[in-house]
Amino acid sequence: MARRANSVADTRKLATAALFGVIISLVMGAILPPPISDLLVVVEATLLGLSFILIGPGGATYTAAIAGILINLQFGGAYFLYPLLLALLYGVLVDAFSVALKVRAAGGVSAKRLAVSLTISSAITGPVAYYLTLPFLPANSPSDAVFYATIIVIGVISGAAAGFLAARLWDRNLRRRFGATVP
Repeated sequence: MARRANSVADTRKLATAALFGVIISLVMGAILPPPISDLLVVVEATLLGLSFILIGPGGATYTAAIAGILINLQFGGAYFLYPLLLALLYGVLVDAFSVALKVRAAGGVSAKRLAVSLTISSAITGPVAYYLTLPFLPANSPSDAVFYATIIVIGVISGAAAGFLAARLWDRNLRRRFGATVP
């Protein structure tokens, strides 16, 4: 009986990560083309934060891996494996900082710690993404550089907002539904 309960819990974790990964890939790859889609990093950060809360350590990485694979498929390999590698970096950082900052403690979620975790993760991933994809970006004028710098700044601010948003979604809507099943 315990084995079946673990199987159901694992299936729910997989379904949650897959659903969040699909949503991220649609927003970040299909709705708007890059780099415009990077302005919507608040959606990705919120879902990665919720993945950590709902699935536990490794949840954000798992969700990011699914999103990265789907984004890579959407672009037809035009950017090689950059979308997958950057998504994995973001997911790993969210998980690592969320564990290090003890975002989940005593059955609760700290909105401030989650916001800090997502802010730091965004502050690292944004510039790394910019410099790794620099050969693919059209930068013909100083205004283009300002545009890309603005995207990085908005990404960091979005990370902070996403931390508070994810914690609020958890507290207001999801805790009652999933609270007993959260590891």
